[in-house]
Parts: sequence; C-alpha cells; structure tokens
Amino acid sequence: RIKTLKEATGNVSFTSEILDLLSHQNRHLDILSGDDATFLPLLSIGACGVISVVSNLIPRVMVSLLKAMEKGRPSDALQIHLKYYPLFRDLFIESNPVPIKHAMAFAGWCDERLRLPLVPLSATHLEQIKSSMIRCGISPGPRL
Repeated sequence: RIKTLKEATGNVSFTSEILDLLSHQNRHLDILSGDDATFLPLLSIGACGVISVVSNLIPRVMVSLLKAMEKGRPSDALQIHLKYYPLFRDLFIESNPVPIKHAMAFAGWCDERLRLPLVPLSATHLEQIKSSMIRCGISPGPRL
C-alpha cells in the first residue's frame, strides 16, 4: 500500500534501479527527491516532487523549476537549478534546520533565535551561507 518514496541517497542511478524494478513488476511509486540538489536530476528520470528545505526560503523558485519541467522546458529548469545550486548545497553544511533558519533570518523572514538542542552555525559556515545567498540574488532583509 506504499504510494510514495522519498529518495535521498543522492544517487540518481539508485533511483533508476528502483524505477526499473518497479516497471518490471508493473508497479508504480511516486518518487520525491529528499534533497534540493537532486530535485532536477530526479525529475528528469521520473520523480514528481521534492521534500524541500530551500522551499522555506524561495518557494516560488522551486515551483517554477517544477513547472518548467512539466511544460517541457528542461533548459529553463536547468538555469534555475544552476543559479540556486550553491544554496541547495550550502543549506546542508551543518545539520538541518540550523542553516535554513539562519538563511531565513538573513533574508528577514524570522529572527535568528534557536531552541535547544539546536546551536548556531559556526561563523565560517554562516558567512558561506550568506555568500551563497548573495550569489543567488537573495538580498539581506530587515532585521526582526
């Protein structure tokens, strides 16, 4: 009775193996990428969505990537993926949800307070995330 599989190995070949096995058994599972960085590659082989971290920060961007693929415009989807890839990568520089919380605070969406057992990012990682956001065109927001 399983309908959906979250695929977060980062291995597109593994997902292809799953899809191949299912097709030989005349079965279907909806595949969701469990990692923003593999969303586009998995869409290209038949996945239908993502369990996304970056969508907390840039939901419209991720929707536009999906819609570009659904409308048969993979080059547009690739441009979106390439533009935001540094952020996809760097939001996993430390354990989730700390990096996305700091990114959202930088963008002015929330404050930086964390509850235990979460601890703030290291200064080096915080600067790396800020740099990636600026590189992706995300400006600092107002301090809350």
